[in-house]
Amino acid sequence: MSPPSPAPEKASVRGNARKGGLAAKLQPRIERAVLRAVLATPPKIAALQKPHRVDGDPLCPQIQLFLKLLNGVPRPSLADVPLEDARAQYEMICALTDGERPEVPYLREASIPGAESELTVRIYGPEAKPSRPLPALVYYHGGGFVIGSRNVVDAFCRRVALGARCLVFNVEYRLAPEHPFPAAVVDCTAAFDYIHANAAALGVDPDRIAVGGDSAGGNLATVVSIARRDADKPGPCHQMLYYPVTQPSFESESHRLFADGYFLDRKVMDFFMSSYGASGTNDPRSAPMLYSDLSKLPPAQVLTAGFDPLRDEGREYAERLRDAGNAVEYVNEGRLIHGFVAMNFSKIAREANQRAIRRLGAALEA
Repeated sequence: MSPPSPAPEKASVRGNARKGGLAAKLQPRIERAVLRAVLATPPKIAALQKPHRVDGDPLCPQIQLFLKLLNGVPRPSLADVPLEDARAQYEMICALTDGERPEVPYLREASIPGAESELTVRIYGPEAKPSRPLPALVYYHGGGFVIGSRNVVDAFCRRVALGARCLVFNVEYRLAPEHPFPAAVVDCTAAFDYIHANAAALGVDPDRIAVGGDSAGGNLATVVSIARRDADKPGPCHQMLYYPVTQPSFESESHRLFADGYFLDRKVMDFFMSSYGASGTNDPRSAPMLYSDLSKLPPAQVLTAGFDPLRDEGREYAERLRDAGNAVEYVNEGRLIHGFVAMNFSKIAREANQRAIRRLGAALEA
């Protein structure tokens, strides 16, 4: 039996897709205005709803309201619209859900050499002119390897720089389908290699460079850590993995429970994987659970969300890491959904991210 939806069934776009003129032009503006109002709902007001549960903790009330709006407005799936529209829609939603971007003392864009092309990196720092090398986090955004950019995690990276007192390198890697697997892996590995090799010039302590990412970015962070181990190079000192993609298929119980209506749905995931072009390769760089050896990897914090299709594979990866003798802290944020790294509007998500940043800060100071 399918789990109950926390929102009205997704409204049909049949008929609406044929409407044009002024109504079609106004709809995105109206949606943004309504979404802003919903996201601004105080937690105490949102909590007046009937709690929604599936197999654990109740869903965050603010996110429950967000999903009701998102699922109740007729719109085509991201998998069914032109790619440029899907990317723009995702960036718009993340900009609204993640709220204000805190000011950071140091911020600049840089180009660094990649293996096949120049890579853009946005660098954040807690100090304008630090007097000593700082620890760092090399971060890879999510988006199914197909959508997303350094902009969708901009606010989060600012909070990390301030909260963990470290430099953050927010890497822009090539996206599929224009650049299919393993382009993203090549770019992310090259970015970490460059930052580590040029640590002194970048003001970074080479012994305190962590790696992190969310969703697809979490996948890439794991692969970078393994690549450094396999090349017998100094690895990251810590892995900050938000609901990483670790399996080559979608067969877990959480994939069944949360296949539709929870922000990341099965149709979109199928679109991402087919676009990425790694299906059927059995190349472990596409899904770290395919690696036979996960030993001798950096300490990791692995975060999952209770209402996320990727929940179970994140937990299973943490268990594999632990069984291989690695230090792992697994945290399931049971009341949240996929994408909570960019959901600062939710008090519960905000507090979860603050805890993760504190764990990172402690690891960088260890």
